[in-house]
Amino acid sequence: KIESLNFSVSFHSFSLPLDLHCHEIHIPGSSFGREHVMVEMRFSSSLFTAATLLAAARSVHGNMYDVAMPLYRPSCANGCLPWSEAGSSTSTNLTQAEIDAFFIGGAAGAASTGSSCAMPGARAGTNEKDCGLHCDPHGTNTWQDIYDSYAGPWCFCKDPLAGAENSSQYCVPALDTPEQINLQYASPSAVVVGFVTYEVNGSAANESSAPPQAILWQPGHLTHHLQSSNVTVLGVSHRYAPPGRNGTAAAAVDTALNTLPYMMHYVTLAVVPGGEYRYRVRSGAVGARWSEDFEFRAPGANSSAGARVTRIATYGDMGHTQYNCMDNLQSDAANGLVDLVVHMGDHCYNLGQSDDRRGDAYMNAFQPLLTQLPWFPIIGNHEATHVLKPGETRVGDGDSGHHYEAIAWGEAYGVAGPNIPFPGGPVAQSSPVPRRVGSTATTALGHHLAAGTLYGMGTHGPLPSNTSRYTSADIGLIHMVGLDLNNLDPAQLAWLEADLEIANANRATTPWIMVASHFPLFHSRTSANANMSAAHYTGDEKMGDYAVDGNKMKFTPLDDATCGGEAAGPEAAVRPACETVGEFQARLAEQLQPLFRKFGVDLYNAGHVHSYESTWPLCDFLTGALCRDANGTWLQSMNEPQGTVHITEGNGGVPGVPGTFSATSCTVPPGGDRGGWPGCRMTGTGGAYGRIEATPTTLTYNRVANNGGGKITDSFTIVQHHHGPFPAQPPLA
Repeated sequence: KIESLNFSVSFHSFSLPLDLHCHEIHIPGSSFGREHVMVEMRFSSSLFTAATLLAAARSVHGNMYDVAMPLYRPSCANGCLPWSEAGSSTSTNLTQAEIDAFFIGGAAGAASTGSSCAMPGARAGTNEKDCGLHCDPHGTNTWQDIYDSYAGPWCFCKDPLAGAENSSQYCVPALDTPEQINLQYASPSAVVVGFVTYEVNGSAANESSAPPQAILWQPGHLTHHLQSSNVTVLGVSHRYAPPGRNGTAAAAVDTALNTLPYMMHYVTLAVVPGGEYRYRVRSGAVGARWSEDFEFRAPGANSSAGARVTRIATYGDMGHTQYNCMDNLQSDAANGLVDLVVHMGDHCYNLGQSDDRRGDAYMNAFQPLLTQLPWFPIIGNHEATHVLKPGETRVGDGDSGHHYEAIAWGEAYGVAGPNIPFPGGPVAQSSPVPRRVGSTATTALGHHLAAGTLYGMGTHGPLPSNTSRYTSADIGLIHMVGLDLNNLDPAQLAWLEADLEIANANRATTPWIMVASHFPLFHSRTSANANMSAAHYTGDEKMGDYAVDGNKMKFTPLDDATCGGEAAGPEAAVRPACETVGEFQARLAEQLQPLFRKFGVDLYNAGHVHSYESTWPLCDFLTGALCRDANGTWLQSMNEPQGTVHITEGNGGVPGVPGTFSATSCTVPPGGDRGGWPGCRMTGTGGAYGRIEATPTTLTYNRVANNGGGKITDSFTIVQHHHGPFPAQPPLA
């Protein structure tokens, strides 16, 4: 049920009734070509104010978007002030112009949000510091950082109660209502939709016995007679109750800003590559509310001028911050430029902060994108940390210090190996009684990401890994592998070799092999700081203490008190705190480089260093050395490469990244100045992401600036007609 439709453009603002079957809407007194038009749709059963495209193509803004959540309930006794009028209240101590500036949409954004709880985009990520729900780095206003939406949607209170309420307060989730909805890619024939609900009787004893549901509309049935051409798919649920989230009464949500545990739901949708689908979801609770309808296109079956094309986006290190890539990717998805996004670790900054509400805010901010664009999440060091930093109340990804490896291993749900229930399969299937699931995960978002990946790629990839720590999937013309380099253990290495062998034998169908993880295998900054501490380099930085520009990344020497000034060497396993960056990189190269050459891995992509760097094809991951032809000539070319091209795209939008960007060549001639690395090709700064377009014989990488109106700051094309193992290198003269 759509209650109203409001248009907000630069020269008109009006309301009109909406006919569900209308195909054109005339905007009085105007003529539209390909301009950007935002349509606000208020659904009676939706948590979100959804943005829809009316124009033929959407322009790129390059910022975080504003997120309104009208079904979240204010914690203010008298409700919320309208955003466009809050400046006239003496309690806010802000002018209306200052409040309007919180919104990406400015005054129009504030007006269109009404009095709904919201996460205004222009303040997102301004202050990143874990001080719970009442945070202020300056100590003058204990509620100041609410303006950054650090722990979720909020509003200005109407007539705040003296001595009991502040002028601004966080809002409370709606009960039995889907949120944090996201599509995780499983295989060419399956996509997993995951979502969260909060239920009053969300205890183990009272958990609903009914499975979650999705209604899926098939290709060719996306208009008219929707109710007669759909199928219902059932899934599985599990409950997660981190410390402080064990409430079981309705009053708990009102008095403690949501003390209810999480109910996490996963439903597998059977799809056809390239098919367009509409879906909605709800939990199995009595009286559960349906989500609004969402649409997506299944990845893997694009064509251009008769040729097969695969289009994906990649980046690492992105949180809920103003200059991230969420809005760009929405535009790219709407314009058909990408069909899937790969996030290479360091989600949110940080998932477990503010009693897991930081992770909730991130996933709710991500929902408008991830409900229409499937993603492939990969673990980063912020998801694997276990070290509490001074001044922090919780570690980056856990309430008790467990890293993401423990989270991922715990997602076996008490069912061993390939017997893990996978509720997809035939479109008309019905699910068995949902399994109760056990987990060692300690953050809500850790559960949500790990379980979705497990139910998807972890049990449905070309070679199921039965874990969300590492996994793989065929995405059109690209075989994508995601690794966990926080702990490259023997089991992962054995799985990787077997997976790459299968992928290499399937080159006729999927010619390109791309491996991704969080840590670079070669980067000029790690090479230049090889004698520094690996524990510091791979650890979880204290919030606000990391470099928003990877070229200024901080490295620290080994701790003399622990290491006596000596590196770990062969004792790294027993003295990990004494391992150097160079030793860490050498260990990875020793384990991975032979496999990459044996099976011809075309592209390696990573994050972690908060900047951009691309290489020429490399034959030595440790030194950055180029490959050579049969005559011993150094090859500084993307044509028919004989080694892996390495990309670090490590700033999808870290908190605090400025809205500026650059790109600079780092190429030096082979045998030239050893102050540079001949393998280094290009470096760049600022928030950005990669757009990859692959055909059977070409793979083009475009680096797109987050805040550049879609500006491509670097581009190269790999040409490969002979996919497969790389040839042996001739001996050096």
